[in-house]
Amino acid sequence: MKLQCRFEPIVDIATGQIIASEMLCRPENEDAETFFRHAPLATLSDIVDLQIARLREPGIPQQQAVFINVSLDLLLDDKWADNVLPRMAGYNIELDCLQCMAHLDALTRRGAAIFSKVRRYGINIWLDDINEAAITAISALPLRFDGIKIDKYVLWHLAEINDRRTMADFARQLNELARVVIVEGVENDDHLQFAAVAPIRCAQGYYWPVDGNLSFELEI
Repeated sequence: MKLQCRFEPIVDIATGQIIASEMLCRPENEDAETFFRHAPLATLSDIVDLQIARLREPGIPQQQAVFINVSLDLLLDDKWADNVLPRMAGYNIELDCLQCMAHLDALTRRGAAIFSKVRRYGINIWLDDINEAAITAISALPLRFDGIKIDKYVLWHLAEINDRRTMADFARQLNELARVVIVEGVENDDHLQFAAVAPIRCAQGYYWPVDGNLSFELEI
């Protein structure tokens, strides 16, 4: 199977400056979210290994923070974590919110120890794709994420009905749970202007073009 990969910019809303990028890999002819949520752990581990190797190749900018999606099931595997985390030093790990919701007991029991291990390598831990339904459970966890990303569907829905108050209230709640909040799914001027009125620092989405010279293909 081939994965089409790119670095999607993460932008400071106030300045328009690119401050980081997320390495996004999508399978050909298959929905990316479905694939990554159901792929075998061995496959997900191989993908992370290939991504790390790519980041070390000449020509990849080193001055910006890079985000990599990692399955929580991999982090819960002590052997995997001890082997891979040293090679991810300085990067940002994204954990899928839906997967975290399915592992609330494990995060309650082991989350603090896992997060401490990750942070020893200078790795920031982000919660990806949060929505309003998840905030109560996530806020009850005995740990805190370094940053949180708002699911694109939240932005699209609230922007479509122009519900600025709900967006602002949601963002304020998230700012109490993490140092930085990013909204995903910004694809046009309306999305950007809508997000800009909420207390959200950064955004990402198709609104900002990717650097085609840095796009690549992985084969697994």
